[in-house]
Amino acid sequence: RYVTLSHCWGPPTKRPLRTTTSNISQHLQEIPWHALPPTFQDAITLCAEVGIQYLWIDSLCIVQDDVADWAEESVKMGRIYEEAHFTIAASSASDSSQAHSVFAYIEPELEKDLSGAPLNDRAWVMQEYYLSRRTVHFTQNGLIWTCKDQMVPTRRYITSEFGDFWVKAFEHDWSALVSSYSKRQMTYKSDKLVALQGLEELFRERDNKTYCYGLWLEDLPQDLLWYSND
Repeated sequence: RYVTLSHCWGPPTKRPLRTTTSNISQHLQEIPWHALPPTFQDAITLCAEVGIQYLWIDSLCIVQDDVADWAEESVKMGRIYEEAHFTIAASSASDSSQAHSVFAYIEPELEKDLSGAPLNDRAWVMQEYYLSRRTVHFTQNGLIWTCKDQMVPTRRYITSEFGDFWVKAFEHDWSALVSSYSKRQMTYKSDKLVALQGLEELFRERDNKTYCYGLWLEDLPQDLLWYSND
């Protein structure tokens, strides 16, 4: 079993610790605890507390300046998140230097607490959230556990339906999913199709349609009817 981390990389001046061709030998031996940013430390601590031995973090598990490794591993990310025991989402952290706040004094409206979080601005997070079996969100107001059916704050005893907040909103509507995805931030424009690949595989296996650069061949007449609000 393993856990995945969903996090914001932040601006270039606050990029997280990364594995590169120059430090991969050292990283395969060990990574000193003090070298890990607070977001990573908190995720590791949580894994230890719940008895999970392995944690997958994109910036560490993919060699970032190795074009061949990135090309091979980036297309697997959808499956990696889908098969994880659960995903840790550093929802309120805009970069990896921010530790998680887990003590709640005011219980917020759940959807607002998640939908307005910095992490939700990331395009890559779309498939990370959609495909993960379970996610524990670290927000400014506490922990929120979600899965594909339920959303549960840590201080509630009665669960509330996950409803249309995430998965069910896009379950049968690729155009709505792509519309939401297009509003998100992406550092490298070349990642635009790669970051959707896990979702594309899910929809293609289910609907048996022909994928064509973000659209479905069978739905082209409808999907090409769009306009910009700007």
